[in-house]
Amino acid sequence: MPPPFSSPALRSPEWVLRAIMESATDVIMLKDVEGRILLANEAAGRLLGCATEELIGRDLSWRFEPHAAAMVQRTDRLVIESGVTHTYESTGRTNDPDRILLVTKTPWRDEDGHRALPLTEVGP
Repeated sequence: MPPPFSSPALRSPEWVLRAIMESATDVIMLKDVEGRILLANEAAGRLLGCATEELIGRDLSWRFEPHAAAMVQRTDRLVIESGVTHTYESTGRTNDPDRILLVTKTPWRDEDGHRALPLTEVGP
């Protein structure tokens, strides 16, 4: 049996990232330190009721009520400043107003290792 990641395609970080983003059923979003979405999967678009392309380059203030957008910004800032993963329940605006979401935000660093950026995962 060949060792894991022996296929040339699996050794490509771009291919692996694309495969994860396309196959994940949970929402995955990567944001910059200003809260703008850099990367989002199709599950993010479905949850927010828009095309995934509409999310790129924008923050979530256009999709949430002001108090919910402020909470998103606060938790993004908490993750960035603390460098610690943060998980919480949210009833923010989605296509299903009765749905409670489990949101996990994880910090990651840019190529220079300096700035923490939030990676958001939302599960049912």
